[in-house]
Amino acid sequence: MSTTSTSLSDFTEQGALRQMVHRIKHAGYIARIEYDPQIGEFFGQVTNTPDVITFYGSSISESRLELANSIRAHIAFCKRRGISLTCR
Repeated sequence: MSTTSTSLSDFTEQGALRQMVHRIKHAGYIARIEYDPQIGEFFGQVTNTPDVITFYGSSISESRLELANSIRAHIAFCKRRGISLTCR
């Protein structure tokens, strides 16, 4: 029986990692995270608000932290401007 080893670069070249999509939640916000092989990091965007909230992380764990940081920054910005938050 022959076994083959697949490296991260193999997946990147094949575009397979671009297809890996994760959804995570924080404070009522839902984000979609996918791997971007061009920058070698995960890119995330909140999907249940009309506002644009994005973040990056080198791992899913780091992306969770960055999502929380981005949401905190967004909420603080909206409060300073007197803008009501919209989360579907």
